Formats: sequence, structure tokens, C-alpha cells
Amino acid sequence: MKTIITTTLFIFYSGLSVFGQTDSTEFNKKQFHSYFGIQVPTLTELNNSLEANNYPKLNENNFSIGLGMIQMTKKKVIFQQELNVYSQTQSNDSISTSLRSVSFGQSLFGYSYIQNENFQMYSLFGLTYFNTTLKVTHAINNGTTFNNYSSTTGNQLEMTTNNFLANISTHFNYLIKLPNTKNRLILGVRAAYYLPFDNSKWLMGKTELSESPNINPGGYALNFVLGFSY
Repeated sequence: MKTIITTTLFIFYSGLSVFGQTDSTEFNKKQFHSYFGIQVPTLTELNNSLEANNYPKLNENNFSIGLGMIQMTKKKVIFQQELNVYSQTQSNDSISTSLRSVSFGQSLFGYSYIQNENFQMYSLFGLTYFNTTLKVTHAINNGTTFNNYSSTTGNQLEMTTNNFLANISTHFNYLIKLPNTKNRLILGVRAAYYLPFDNSKWLMGKTELSESPNINPGGYALNFVLGFSY
């Protein structure tokens, strides 16, 4: 998967020589995007800890969805805000391991290589905050009463980690002009990589757990883009 994403980024940058630097003097400065694709976090240390406790390991390939807002200027500078989420559950006969990660990103700088009536290509550098929750749940017997369940301990573990990451992404969009309007339908591809600033610190409530396994909750991402300009 990492090879595929790296290859995609190379193809995007190679496209510069194909489409050139043609600009449009008039274009819609705002865009709304929805994202659908794959997020590939790095979970090796976490999976080693889960395996040592006989818990189901997590898959590093996750289906992700998200939303993004783009603001462009005529000087080719771009700003973006985006929200993404992915989740998964892995189970065996008696235990389920679940992971959910919600992220919010803000670009610090973006630059448009191509901006014309039909094509857009730009890259963004920014910061992203990830809130990641891990749950390990032991199965209970059918017919268990509420009182019996609520009086037991140790049925479920829940831990969270908050990470700040730098990210760089490249977007390539095809624009379709809508009839009788300047608005355009956007079909595109987004490739991104996230780099953590620090090791993960897992919390149970407000208590920090020592010797926490490190993860990169962002890793690589490859998304299809569906949106519109306005």
C-alpha cells in the first residue's frame, strides 16, 4: 500500500510537465470536498502489545471518510480545513478490539501548480490533531441481566491518545462546469502523509499509562474526492 501511495504522489508531480502552469483569471475561490478512501496508520507497537495479551490485532488498512473546505486566492495560495474519521473492529470468539480515530487539520501553506477551467493541482502543508480511542471488550453470555453485568469489573478496557502531526498532501482535481452557473463539480484524488511530532501517550481517563505503545495514527492516506466549487 505504501508503494502505491508513493507512486501516486510521483505521478501527480510528473503531471506538472503535462499540464504546465496555465492559470485562469476567473475561478471560484471556495470549494467543498468529501473524501472516501484508505488510511494506513502505523500500529506495529500497539499490535505487539495486543498480541502479548491475546487480544485481536488491528488491521493497518482502514476505510476513511472526511470533509474539507478550500479557500483559494489569485496568487495561487491555498488554505484548507479538513475533518476525517476511520474506525475498525477485529474479533475472535470472546474478545473484540476496536479502534476509532478522528482528526482535524488546518493547512499552514498551500500552493496551486495548475488552475484552469478543467484541472487543478496543488499541494498543502499543515498541522493535524488526531484523537484515537482503543477499546477491548470481552464477550458476555446471552441472558446476562443488567444488574449482573453492572456489578462486574474488567469486561472492557478503553484508552485514548491525542497526537499532533505535520501533514503534506497533493490534490489533483478534474472540474466539470455545471449548466447555467459558474459552479463546478469536482472529481479528484488526494494523497497525503502524516508525521508525528512526539510519541503516543495513552490515557485511561485522565491518568497517563507509562510505557505506552507508539503509533502514527495518520500514516499514509489515499482518497477519492467528490466536491463542488462555489
